[in-house]
Amino acid sequence: MSLHVLIAPDKFKGTLTAQAAAAAIAAGWRKARPSDRLTLLPISDGGDGFGEILSAALGAKLQHTQTVDAAHRPLAEGAWWWAAESKTAVIESAKIIGLAMLPPKQFHPFQLDTFGLAAVLRTAAERGARRCFVGIGGSATNDGGAGLARGLGWQFFNRREEELFRWTH
Repeated sequence: MSLHVLIAPDKFKGTLTAQAAAAAIAAGWRKARPSDRLTLLPISDGGDGFGEILSAALGAKLQHTQTVDAAHRPLAEGAWWWAAESKTAVIESAKIIGLAMLPPKQFHPFQLDTFGLAAVLRTAAERGARRCFVGIGGSATNDGGAGLARGLGWQFFNRREEELFRWTH
Protein backbone atom coordinates (compact mmCIF):
# COMPACT_ATOMS: atom_id res chain seq x y z
CA MET A 1 0.00 0.00 0.00
CA SER A 2 1.49 3.33 -1.00
CA LEU A 3 1.35 6.36 1.24
CA HIS A 4 1.00 10.08 0.64
CA VAL A 5 3.80 11.64 2.70
CA LEU A 6 4.18 15.32 3.57
CA ILE A 7 7.81 16.34 4.09
CA ALA A 8 7.88 19.75 5.80
CA PRO A 9 11.24 20.48 7.45
CA ASP A 10 12.69 23.77 8.64
CA LYS A 11 16.32 24.55 7.90
CA PHE A 12 19.12 22.60 9.53
CA LYS A 13 20.94 25.76 10.58
CA GLY A 14 24.49 25.94 9.33
CA THR A 15 24.13 22.83 7.16
CA LEU A 16 20.99 22.69 4.99
CA THR A 17 18.31 25.10 3.84
CA ALA A 18 14.74 23.94 4.34
CA GLN A 19 14.52 23.21 0.61
CA ALA A 20 17.73 21.14 0.66
CA ALA A 21 16.58 19.29 3.78
CA ALA A 22 13.23 18.45 2.15
CA ALA A 23 15.02 17.19 -0.98
CA ALA A 24 17.43 15.05 1.06
CA ILE A 25 14.64 13.53 3.13
CA ALA A 26 12.64 12.83 -0.04
CA ALA A 27 15.63 11.18 -1.73
CA GLY A 28 16.10 8.85 1.22
CA TRP A 29 12.37 8.10 1.43
CA ARG A 30 12.18 7.30 -2.29
CA LYS A 31 15.02 4.79 -1.95
CA ALA A 32 13.16 2.97 0.81
CA ARG A 33 9.59 3.34 -0.55
CA PRO A 34 9.62 4.28 -4.24
CA SER A 35 5.85 3.88 -4.73
CA ASP A 36 4.88 6.46 -2.10
CA ARG A 37 3.66 9.89 -3.24
CA LEU A 38 5.71 12.69 -1.65
CA THR A 39 4.76 16.32 -1.17
CA LEU A 40 7.63 18.62 -0.23
CA LEU A 41 6.69 21.73 1.73
CA PRO A 42 9.76 23.43 3.26
CA ILE A 43 8.79 25.60 6.22
CA SER A 44 10.34 28.39 8.26
CA ASP A 45 10.19 29.55 11.85
CA GLY A 46 10.53 33.16 10.70
CA GLY A 47 14.32 33.19 10.72
CA ASP A 48 16.91 32.35 8.10
CA GLY A 49 15.18 31.10 4.96
CA PHE A 50 11.80 32.74 5.69
CA GLY A 51 12.04 35.04 2.68
CA GLU A 52 12.97 32.34 0.20
CA ILE A 53 10.22 30.00 1.38
CA LEU A 54 7.39 32.54 1.54
CA SER A 55 8.44 34.32 -1.66
CA ALA A 56 8.37 31.00 -3.54
CA ALA A 57 4.82 30.37 -2.30
CA LEU A 58 3.70 33.89 -3.29
CA GLY A 59 5.64 34.20 -6.54
CA ALA A 60 7.54 37.19 -5.12
CA LYS A 61 10.75 38.43 -6.74
CA LEU A 62 13.97 39.35 -4.96
CA GLN A 63 14.51 43.09 -4.40
CA HIS A 64 17.25 45.14 -2.74
CA THR A 65 17.13 48.28 -0.65
CA GLN A 66 19.99 50.30 0.75
CA THR A 67 19.82 50.37 4.55
CA VAL A 68 21.92 49.56 7.63
CA ASP A 69 22.47 46.36 9.59
CA ALA A 70 21.79 45.90 13.30
CA ALA A 71 25.02 47.75 14.16
CA HIS A 72 24.17 50.63 11.76
CA ARG A 73 26.85 49.59 9.28
CA PRO A 74 25.86 50.33 5.65
CA LEU A 75 24.05 47.51 3.91
CA ALA A 76 23.96 48.28 0.19
CA GLU A 77 21.75 45.35 -0.73
CA GLY A 78 19.22 44.66 2.00
CA ALA A 79 17.27 41.75 0.52
CA TRP A 80 13.48 41.47 0.51
CA TRP A 81 10.85 40.13 -1.91
CA TRP A 82 7.99 41.74 -3.81
CA ALA A 83 4.86 40.13 -5.26
CA ALA A 84 3.58 42.88 -7.54
CA GLU A 85 0.25 41.29 -8.43
CA SER A 86 -0.88 40.94 -4.82
CA LYS A 87 1.14 43.98 -3.66
CA THR A 88 2.77 41.86 -0.96
CA ALA A 89 6.20 42.42 0.55
CA VAL A 90 8.15 39.64 2.25
CA ILE A 91 10.86 40.81 4.63
CA GLU A 92 13.25 38.52 6.45
CA SER A 93 14.80 40.36 9.40
CA ALA A 94 17.74 37.95 9.35
CA LYS A 95 18.72 39.37 5.92
CA ILE A 96 18.74 42.94 7.24
CA ILE A 97 19.53 42.89 10.97
CA GLY A 98 20.56 39.27 11.36
CA LEU A 99 22.93 37.91 13.96
CA ALA A 100 24.71 35.80 11.32
CA MET A 101 25.59 39.02 9.44
CA LEU A 102 27.73 40.33 12.31
CA PRO A 103 31.27 39.38 13.22
CA PRO A 104 31.23 37.09 16.29
CA LYS A 105 31.75 38.69 19.69
CA GLN A 106 32.27 42.17 18.25
CA PHE A 107 29.02 43.79 19.36
CA HIS A 108 27.05 43.86 22.61
CA PRO A 109 23.26 43.47 22.21
CA PHE A 110 22.75 46.96 23.66
CA GLN A 111 24.62 48.38 20.62
CA LEU A 112 22.22 46.78 18.15
CA ASP A 113 18.70 47.63 17.03
CA THR A 114 16.01 47.16 14.40
CA PHE A 115 16.47 50.59 12.74
CA GLY A 116 17.56 49.09 9.39
CA LEU A 117 14.19 47.42 8.83
CA ALA A 118 12.54 50.84 8.45
CA ALA A 119 14.13 51.53 5.05
CA VAL A 120 12.83 48.23 3.70
CA LEU A 121 9.31 48.84 5.03
CA ARG A 122 9.33 52.37 3.59
CA THR A 123 10.40 51.02 0.19
CA ALA A 124 7.61 48.44 0.29
CA ALA A 125 5.09 51.15 1.21
CA GLU A 126 6.33 53.34 -1.66
CA ARG A 127 5.70 50.41 -4.03
CA GLY A 128 2.13 50.30 -2.77
CA ALA A 129 2.35 47.29 -0.48
CA ARG A 130 -1.01 46.24 0.90
CA ARG A 131 0.55 43.44 2.99
CA CYS A 132 3.96 42.93 4.55
CA PHE A 133 5.01 39.60 5.95
CA VAL A 134 7.98 40.10 8.26
CA GLY A 135 9.90 37.13 9.68
CA ILE A 136 11.60 38.27 12.85
CA GLY A 137 13.70 35.21 13.67
CA GLY A 138 17.49 35.24 13.38
CA SER A 139 17.65 38.86 14.48
CA ALA A 140 20.69 40.22 16.29
CA THR A 141 18.46 42.55 18.27
CA ASN A 142 16.22 42.58 21.29
CA ASP A 143 15.04 46.20 21.21
CA GLY A 144 11.34 45.34 20.90
CA GLY A 145 11.12 47.30 17.64
CA ALA A 146 12.25 50.64 19.12
CA GLY A 147 14.86 51.09 16.36
CA LEU A 148 12.30 50.29 13.68
CA ALA A 149 9.88 52.81 15.18
CA ARG A 150 12.62 55.47 15.23
CA GLY A 151 13.43 54.65 11.61
CA LEU A 152 9.77 55.26 10.74
CA GLY A 153 9.78 58.66 12.44
CA TRP A 154 8.79 57.94 16.02
CA GLN A 155 10.61 59.80 18.77
CA PHE A 156 11.19 58.62 22.32
CA PHE A 157 11.96 60.82 25.30
CA ASN A 158 13.03 60.26 28.88
CA ARG A 159 11.43 61.92 31.89
CA ARG A 160 13.63 65.00 31.40
CA GLU A 161 12.25 65.31 27.84
CA GLU A 162 15.63 64.41 26.32
CA GLU A 163 15.33 62.44 23.11
CA LEU A 164 16.47 58.83 23.32
CA PHE A 165 18.38 57.38 20.38
CA ARG A 166 19.13 53.97 21.88
CA TRP A 167 16.58 51.78 23.57
CA THR A 168 18.95 51.04 26.48
CA HIS A 169 19.02 54.63 27.76
